[in-house]
Amino acid sequence: PLVMLTNARSCYNKADNLKKWLLEIFPDCAIISETWEGESRRQSLQDLLASTPFKVYSYRRPRGRSGGGCAVVYNESRFTVEKINVNTQEGIEIIWVIMTPKKLDHKLQRIKRICVCSVYIAPRSELKSETIGHIIQTIHYVRSIYDNQVRFLIAGDINRTDYTDVTDAYGALKQCVTVGTRKQATLEVILSDLT
Repeated sequence: PLVMLTNARSCYNKADNLKKWLLEIFPDCAIISETWEGESRRQSLQDLLASTPFKVYSYRRPRGRSGGGCAVVYNESRFTVEKINVNTQEGIEIIWVIMTPKKLDHKLQRIKRICVCSVYIAPRSELKSETIGHIIQTIHYVRSIYDNQVRFLIAGDINRTDYTDVTDAYGALKQCVTVGTRKQATLEVILSDLT
């Protein structure tokens, strides 16, 4: 699948650009961090993208907290998508979905399901280790439910948080971002076992 990752630093002041980007590139899945979608906003990210063929599952920051947020935006014509309901500690900015290809094409013959995670860890977050622990626990939980017949795509802006415990816990995951994304630092990750 064609996957895109971006840190939007607000989808709301870039709505036209975001829609244009999605329609030109037409990814199967876009993982967006720093959506700035909060519960106090009148318009959801799904409302913002209503004129496009894309659907959204997102984490919205609670009232009184600005910035942050993350989302999985997907092409509804290619995948059936359902949210995974897992216990998440308050303050961890993460969303999990299972994407099932509607038609298995030759590129996806062996892939029955893809577990997609969008995550955002703020630079000053006090929940960095809790977020990493949550990711590890959820990977094991999902693998147990789907009898290991699932692939993973975990991506987002983690702001220099050490993710090696995740790759150590499930060795099939590889970091796909191999260049610095802010000066020399790699703030974004795409951890996947998709070949």
